[in-house]
Amino acid sequence: MPVLIDSTKFDEYKQTLPVNEQQKFYRLGARAWDIALARYLAEQSKADCSYINVTEWAAAMGFDKPLGAKNLMFPVNDKYALALSKEQLQRPVIVAVVKFGEEKTADQILIDGTHRLRAAFLRGIIELPCYILNQKQARKCEVRL
Repeated sequence: MPVLIDSTKFDEYKQTLPVNEQQKFYRLGARAWDIALARYLAEQSKADCSYINVTEWAAAMGFDKPLGAKNLMFPVNDKYALALSKEQLQRPVIVAVVKFGEEKTADQILIDGTHRLRAAFLRGIIELPCYILNQKQARKCEVRL
C-alpha cells in the first residue's frame, strides 16, 4: 500500500513546528530526507515509539568520544548538544530503514536527532525515544538533490 500524504494537513502540521524545523533536511552522501515530513509520517501512522540504545548508536556514529573530540563523519556541536533540555531529549529521534545501492538488505540510519544522541551519550542516558520509518515511509520523505 502506498504512503499517501494529504498536502493540506501536512502544511498545517508544518506550521506547528518551530520555524527552524519547517524546512529541515538530513543529508547523507548523495541522499537527503525531509525531516518535517518524516516526523509527520511517523506521527500520522500512529507508529509506536520505541527506544534506541544510546551507547550502541553513539559508537556506530562516532559520538562515543570525550567532550570536545572531533567527529569528521557526523560532526555535531557539543555546546549545542549539552544545552538541550531534558524535555528536548524526550522528543523521539527518527531512524529510517533504507537500502543503499544494490544491497539486498536494508540499513537503519539516524536521520533526525544527532545532537540529542550526542547529548544523551555525554549525560550517561541509556535510551532515547525513537520513531522508526519503514522503507516506504523513508522513500516518501527522501528528496532529490
